[in-house]
Amino acid sequence: MRREIAEIPEATTRLLEGSAKELAETGLHLKRAAPRFVTTVARGSSDHAAS
Repeated sequence: MRREIAEIPEATTRLLEGSAKELAETGLHLKRAAPRFVTTVARGSSDHAAS
């Protein structure tokens, strides 16, 4: 788990650099739609994670 934690900065950089266009488009869509709430769901080393 410590190794995975250490990988977070590089993985985040790859995500942001490799998905900048998609993230910007999604942000604009969410801003225009003005949803009352947004739910994110993920699966990782914690088995299940959500925010």
